[in-house]
Amino acid sequence: MENLKLTKAWVEFLGNDWSIWFSATFRTPTPLPTAKKSFKHFFKYLNVPGKTKFYDRYMFCWVFFEKDQNRRGVHLHALLQGINPALTSELEELTQRYFGKFSKVVPYVPLKGANSYLALKINKTVEDYDFYKINSKFRDG
Repeated sequence: MENLKLTKAWVEFLGNDWSIWFSATFRTPTPLPTAKKSFKHFFKYLNVPGKTKFYDRYMFCWVFFEKDQNRRGVHLHALLQGINPALTSELEELTQRYFGKFSKVVPYVPLKGANSYLALKINKTVEDYDFYKINSKFRDG
């Protein structure tokens, strides 16, 4: 009963206004601290001068890291806020080059239940999770 209450609380908490659902698996065995650092590094350097501007000065995300025996590296799910959903295909192409072919980037649709999915995983397979405010390395102002 306590687990059910906790799961419901997570579902409600994660039900914010997100713009992107993100999922990726590192292509090589990766220690968890390295995976966390790589995730932040990827988004910090995403805005390259003269190329697509994915977000303005900063973005927010909840990211959940899993280590699974059936996967090569760390698997992660993230709810992103601040990235333009119209750029999902371009972002997915970049993530597949960076993380590997097991990457998915789609606009967040609340009715699809990503918040419920992540809330259930927290109690089972999630190794670690964190909330990040990521400042763009290349930003105006």
